[in-house]
Amino acid sequence: MPAGKLWAAAVALALLLLPALAFAQTPTPLVLNLDRDLKILVIYPLEVKYGSTVRALFDITAMDNVTISKMWVRFVLVHEGGAAVLYDRAIVENKVLPAGHQVQVVVSFQAAVPQPRPPVEPFLELYMTVEYAADNRTKFFEYKSAPILVPRATYEELSSALAAAQQKAALADRLAQRVRELELKLANESGKCAVLSEQLRNLSTEWSALKEKVGGLQAENS
Repeated sequence: MPAGKLWAAAVALALLLLPALAFAQTPTPLVLNLDRDLKILVIYPLEVKYGSTVRALFDITAMDNVTISKMWVRFVLVHEGGAAVLYDRAIVENKVLPAGHQVQVVVSFQAAVPQPRPPVEPFLELYMTVEYAADNRTKFFEYKSAPILVPRATYEELSSALAAAQQKAALADRLAQRVRELELKLANESGKCAVLSEQLRNLSTEWSALKEKVGGLQAENS
């Protein structure tokens, strides 16, 4: 199979593995081309909630006959109190990869440090080193990632909380409008009640006067 098609197939397979990895956040693929000897696809989240599990996929495809002496991966949590190494080990050692062959490794660890309170605005950094041999030459590669955010609440959680608060605020506005409408209706009904009470008093007065008049007429005729 041509190298281009092989690489496309490797990327597609790696992406199919993403649901099984159950990333906490949307994963981001990183593609590294090591001197046309190796292609490394690294898939990891750009944001992960503090205390949750971080999972990263490393997909290594040989573009030539390669022997990987050691591929070392390290994740470091940087915070206001310093830095803590959360993952630090070789994920591939003494691996012979003929051209077209690939190997996949999934690493996982908890994004937290043993201290009473969560750190303030921590972030993760990925360090990767690869020592390998190709074309009878020993080669060395180093990589350091951009910061991976590690908030106490993720963007999705904050967005969801904001949406819920906005829904509650909209409901409160509707209820307040309904209360104002009922208060106005009550005021109108109270006004009508006052008018009816006044009319009732007038009718009672007229009825009393009429009764007196009828009584007087009855007395005259007796």
